[in-house]
Amino acid sequence: MFDDAVKVEDARAALQWTEVECPHCGEAFEVCVDPEQDGQDMVQDCTVCCRSIQMSVEMDGDDVVVTAFHE
Repeated sequence: MFDDAVKVEDARAALQWTEVECPHCGEAFEVCVDPEQDGQDMVQDCTVCCRSIQMSVEMDGDDVVVTAFHE
């Protein structure tokens, strides 16, 4: 039972929050990404204007780089 709890906590620790600028309204907001998933694409709604944003996640050394563009 405790082993499962440790695995869940380890997985959460691997996630990183990074700031993204909405390509629609220009407002910045944070998204949570998994740096282990280098090259992933995801779609998320802007937390300000609620429009869909296509995002590409790349690793640059230890830094997470998220590129946001119109869907």
